[in-house]
Amino acid sequence: MINVLHLRDTDRVCGPGKTIIETCSRINKEKYNLYIGIFVRGDEEKNKYQAAAEERGITVLPIVMNHKLDLAVVFRLIKIIKRYKIDVLHSHEYKSDIIAFLAAKLSPIKIVSTAHGWIENSTKSKMYLRASKNVLKYFNKVIAVSPKIRNELLKYKIKEDKCQLIYNAIVIENYVSGAYEKNILRNRYKLDKNDFLIGNIGRLSKEKGQKDFVTAATAIAERHENIYFFLIGDGPEKDALATLINNSGLQDRIFLTGHYHDIKPVFQDLDAVGLTSYTEGFPNVLLESLIMRKPIFGTDVGGVRDIIIDQETGQLIQPNDIAAITDCMEFIINNPDECKHQVTKGVQLIEERYDFKIRINKIEKLYSELF
Repeated sequence: MINVLHLRDTDRVCGPGKTIIETCSRINKEKYNLYIGIFVRGDEEKNKYQAAAEERGITVLPIVMNHKLDLAVVFRLIKIIKRYKIDVLHSHEYKSDIIAFLAAKLSPIKIVSTAHGWIENSTKSKMYLRASKNVLKYFNKVIAVSPKIRNELLKYKIKEDKCQLIYNAIVIENYVSGAYEKNILRNRYKLDKNDFLIGNIGRLSKEKGQKDFVTAATAIAERHENIYFFLIGDGPEKDALATLINNSGLQDRIFLTGHYHDIKPVFQDLDAVGLTSYTEGFPNVLLESLIMRKPIFGTDVGGVRDIIIDQETGQLIQPNDIAAITDCMEFIINNPDECKHQVTKGVQLIEERYDFKIRINKIEKLYSELF
């Protein structure tokens, strides 16, 4: 039995978090025993990510950090390693990368990291990310979720045989179009069944480029009467986006919905999904959109081009190009038959390359090869 502790610094359920939960739930439990360790403040109540993992029957081990630079957390982690006889630490972002590296210096343990992508919104985050990338060359294995991320990792002197490409994936059987609560957005915002709904799904944060989405939506709303736009998520840019929408005078056409715990009914109600990010790892939201039979467009960042084959499975555009976003929206509105054909090809791509069963097999092989 190989005991693996996944380390995650989050209080919300996002793409990487979903991937960890599905991995823990679906791995061969006769050979692998997986735990999730999350970093928490001493006075913090159970967060949403911990609750979501425990709902799936996963053992979650809170690791207390009294402040952001609490290096004593390494010694608390080592106690957990010894108590649960952990063989592999598997980290997932800069904080857990650095802590896993330090723990491995003090304890004989294998260390693995998954590079989901990097967000550099501040000088501090850039400094932490640089430190994280520099320690990854000492890991036993580093997983890249897209070829572009793997190429970036190789620049930091990580040996090619240590750096493995394993795409993100989705559990296809979890997504059945038409199987969920109907008209969740249309009923909430009193919209007609013939109105056309375009969504942008993700954390409301600068790197997601949602201001570009709103600006393009404003142009489309002036041309079409029955098109509505939805920013689905929450985050630090919420107030700025609300101000932008209010200044456009389109509060009745562009909506901030907040966070939905279960996003599948929302996918079902949308007619199209757009991703306008400036940086990404490998966005599950595009896989989820396609498997729910929704036309997509997205910016050519991270692993997006591995999902969106331009004009075949969706529309691929450059980041920070509002005119291109506007054109994508127009194309989807005016070409339903072509979009349906692209979605069909997108679903075929997911079934061939991004089924979670494929990912699980590769993860199991990687863990076994460590020993």
